[in-house]
Amino acid sequence: MKPSERRALREQKQKEREQQLAQDTRSENHEVPDTEEKKKQSIWQTYPKLIAFIVCVAVFLLVFGPWNIYHISQKISERINNEDDKTNIPMETVYKLSEMGHGITWMHFEKYNYTDMSYKTKDTEYIKHEYPVGDTGYVVWVGGTSEDEEPEYIYLIDMAGTGKQIDIRKEDAEKFVQKTMQQRED
Repeated sequence: MKPSERRALREQKQKEREQQLAQDTRSENHEVPDTEEKKKQSIWQTYPKLIAFIVCVAVFLLVFGPWNIYHISQKISERINNEDDKTNIPMETVYKLSEMGHGITWMHFEKYNYTDMSYKTKDTEYIKHEYPVGDTGYVVWVGGTSEDEEPEYIYLIDMAGTGKQIDIRKEDAEKFVQKTMQQRED
């Protein structure tokens, strides 16, 4: 071998050793060599959380769609507003319900304010709602064991005066109110 060839071979081996040393140093520092593989890895390995987030948003939008999301948020805000807009039962409504007798259901009271006074015994859970009647001092108690069935009782109670009560399905609410108002005055 000629001296020039030997020198070239030595230089080539020296370069190979330097490259190997540089590669070993990079692997110790967890560096990936500058190659096409690094470019491919950088997208998936550098940003996995971002990619997962984008995929989740895409799936969410596919399932619900942007218009459905808008409608869902509108319905939620309507429900919140409707709950705030509930009012006390007007006395006239109590009179009309009294005329219905046993045809009164829980649904007749859905749009009115109430205080939940439900309670549970060993065997049964009782549902009891107290509905204020305007600003009259009267309340309506509706109670039973299930809102899917007819209420067991619907009492109109004079809370501000006599403390008397009637079941408005069985007795005339208007006569009861007139009688108790007269007793309040006496």
